[in-house]
Amino acid sequence: MRTDLWNANLFRPGEYFNLAAGMRSSVRMFRSNTITLFRRFCRLYFRDGFTRKEIFAEAILDPRLDRSYLDRFMSLRTVYALVNRLNRVSDRILVDDKSRFQETCERKGLPVPGFLGLFSRDQPGSGEGWEARLREEFPERFIAKPTLGLKGAGFYSLRREGDRFQDQEGNVYTAGDLIGEFSRYTELPTIQPEYRSEEHRVLFQRRVEVHGKIRTLVGKEVVPCVRVCTAITPGGESRILFSFFKVITGNNIVDTFADATFGNFIAEPDLETGQLGRVYGPPPGSVVSRTHLRHPETGVLFSRFKVPYWKEVLALAREAALAFRPLRTIGWDIAVTPTGPLLIEGNTIWDPLVPLRIPIGELESWSSER
Repeated sequence: MRTDLWNANLFRPGEYFNLAAGMRSSVRMFRSNTITLFRRFCRLYFRDGFTRKEIFAEAILDPRLDRSYLDRFMSLRTVYALVNRLNRVSDRILVDDKSRFQETCERKGLPVPGFLGLFSRDQPGSGEGWEARLREEFPERFIAKPTLGLKGAGFYSLRREGDRFQDQEGNVYTAGDLIGEFSRYTELPTIQPEYRSEEHRVLFQRRVEVHGKIRTLVGKEVVPCVRVCTAITPGGESRILFSFFKVITGNNIVDTFADATFGNFIAEPDLETGQLGRVYGPPPGSVVSRTHLRHPETGVLFSRFKVPYWKEVLALAREAALAFRPLRTIGWDIAVTPTGPLLIEGNTIWDPLVPLRIPIGELESWSSER
């Protein structure tokens, strides 16, 4: 058994309570017994390097999942080691900074949401000028997000009504109020530890209209993305590692999963057709995931849903992977609109929430062939 620092967290006093609570929930959820599930937990935790949060959030304690399926999952511990070899830290800013990502996509002809502006509180006289722009030049609906943001923090979906602005939660602001909110982005966490919060700027984009079939599935005007992870082989070919569709549920307006703490679901599409297969996520009030057959609000059967423009989604991910070399592996968040896919952002460290299509050993061998 491994006893390194990654797994040493299990032996902290607070972890015993979390483990016991998760095991009790899992026994009820999977209608199994404690001994069987705990043996499975220990194998995943000590042998395979998964954390407690990963095991419960990704529903991999489910005894119906066979070993061959589980062997294609990759723990975050393994991902971090792999990505650090494939993506140089100095290159990550090309994707991590959402404003640079937008600029590169536009220059290379990759479809992205319409650019409206870039706000920095350090620009001389920027406050009053931006207040006027927000009131007089911006469209009725737009979004704002921090350029180095993490897991939806600081995201605003805004609707302009006269000289007032309403966000996704119903809060109303003046233009001056919004500038004040954006000036506090420096207090938000950053996507990577090497960036400073003071480097946050605000990226304004036109709001994306989601495809009608996806709107019917989730039951509201939100933009759940498809995550497609790619890697560049030593021969320069762009390959798809895995894909999942982020299903928004409840009152959420962003598709963040975050170890099942947001309540959203993860769906595994067939890579050939886009047909949804296994879908998992937490029931209300839980952070232990289970599989689901229907969307909890709309009742739509997941097994009857295909992601629209699926071939175009995969083609866009492959094209983007080649455009952002020398980075060699990126998780792309892609929105599907009525007219096709758009790149929303890229992730230079990605969450492997579904099994990998390419054997882990083969992928790890690429990292030694830079």
